[in-house]
Amino acid sequence: MMDRRTKRILGWAVTAGAVAGIIVAIVALTSKKGASEEQSLGKGPTITPGGSSAGSGTGSESGAVVVPGELVEERTRLSEAIFSGKLAPAEADAARSRLWELAQKTIFSPQVYAGDPYTFAYEFKQGERLADGGGKPGLVSTMDLQVPAAAIEMANKISAPRFEAGRKYKMIRGPFHAVVYKSAFAMDIYLQRGNGPKTFIRRVAVGLGKDGSTPLGGWIVTDKNVRTPWYPPKGSGLSGLIRYGEKDYAFGKKGLWIKITGIDDSTRGEQGYGIHSTSDPSSIGKETSLGCIRLRDEDIDFVFNVLFRAHSTVWVRP
Repeated sequence: MMDRRTKRILGWAVTAGAVAGIIVAIVALTSKKGASEEQSLGKGPTITPGGSSAGSGTGSESGAVVVPGELVEERTRLSEAIFSGKLAPAEADAARSRLWELAQKTIFSPQVYAGDPYTFAYEFKQGERLADGGGKPGLVSTMDLQVPAAAIEMANKISAPRFEAGRKYKMIRGPFHAVVYKSAFAMDIYLQRGNGPKTFIRRVAVGLGKDGSTPLGGWIVTDKNVRTPWYPPKGSGLSGLIRYGEKDYAFGKKGLWIKITGIDDSTRGEQGYGIHSTSDPSSIGKETSLGCIRLRDEDIDFVFNVLFRAHSTVWVRP
C-alpha cells in the first residue's frame, strides 16, 4: 500500500520537470518494503507455451480477491513517465524494473486490484471453458478478452482445465503489444486496449538482423507455433528441413515461433519475418539473424504467452 508521501509524489507526474524526482523517490520508498516482497516476486509465474501450467496448484481457496487499487495508480503514473520519453537512462531503467514488479502483482497474480481497467474477477459457470481456439468457443472469444488463455493461466497460477464452476478467477483484458528498439536491442511489452492507458509491462533483450535487415515499421501477430521446423538459410552450410530435436536445430529448447505480418507502407508485403527462440543465446544483443527477432528461451516463453493472434501488434523502431 502507498503512504501519503508516495501519493503526493505520484501526483507530480503530470509535470515534466518532476519526472526524474518521481522515479528516484518511488524506487527509494518501495525498496523499504523489505527483501521478502522482492523474493516473492522473483521472475514471475511461468506457463509452458501451449496452454499447460508450470505448476499444478489450485490457486487461492476463495479464488480471485479484489484489493485496494493504489498499486494500479502507481503503475499508471510510472507508465506515463516511461512513455513520455523524458526520463534519463538510469531513471528509465529504474522505472521499468519497478513496473515489471507491479505487473507481476497487478496483472500476473490472482488478486484483482480495484480500478484496474485491464483485469476483473469472473465466476465460472458450469460448462464454461477458457480456451482461445479450436472446438467450442471459450471465454477468451465470447468475452472478447484479446489475450491468450495462457496469459490468464499465468495470472491465476493454474491451468485452464482446473478452473472450476462456482469459483472466481482473474481475467485479463488485452491485447498486449510489443515495440522493438533496434538501437537498444530491446523489446518492450505493454498493455493497451483501444484508447485505454498504455501500461508498460516488461523489457527483454533481443537479437536482430545483420546489417540492419530487420525492417522498421508496424506488424501484427498472425500465427504462433511450438516445435517449429527450421529451414537453414543459404550460406549456412546446412540444407533441407531440420525438425525440432534434430542436430543443428536453431530455434531453441521449445522451438517457439511467432509469425508477424506487415501492416503499414514500410512492411506490407514483407514475407518470412517472425519472433523466435534461438539455440545461440550469444546472438542476443547483436545483429546476426536474417531479419527475424530473436529472444532468449527464458524471455520468449513470456512473450509467446501474452501476444495474441490478430490483435497484438509489434512495432520496430530505430
